[in-house]
Amino acid sequence: MKPFLILQLRPETEAGRAEPLTRGLPETFPAFVGHKEAVEALPPGCAHLLASDTCPFQMIRHGANVYATQFHPEADSAGFELRIRIYRDRGYFPPEAADDLIALCRARKVDIPETILARFVARHASP
Repeated sequence: MKPFLILQLRPETEAGRAEPLTRGLPETFPAFVGHKEAVEALPPGCAHLLASDTCPFQMIRHGANVYATQFHPEADSAGFELRIRIYRDRGYFPPEAADDLIALCRARKVDIPETILARFVARHASP
């Protein structure tokens, strides 16, 4: 998996298309990612919800309300720009690529992951 990119995510399974947090989303949508690590096999009892070409398990669910995401549903372009600046010299990407990565973040509209996060809060937050 390549770190610090904007990937196109997609519902990968019927569970992903039926999941209340992802139901009705576009066929593909951009999301911020920034990890070197990734799930390599779906753990037992988990539903596979979202995928990307470079990381097949972008979002999974265990049971009714335990979720894990590889992408960052909380990230916006300003937050990711800060993240790139912080990690510039930490080995996640060549330091000279930082300005290009920041430009990429600024150039793309990435808002569907925020919808997923808002749906999670609406569904699972205590009153």
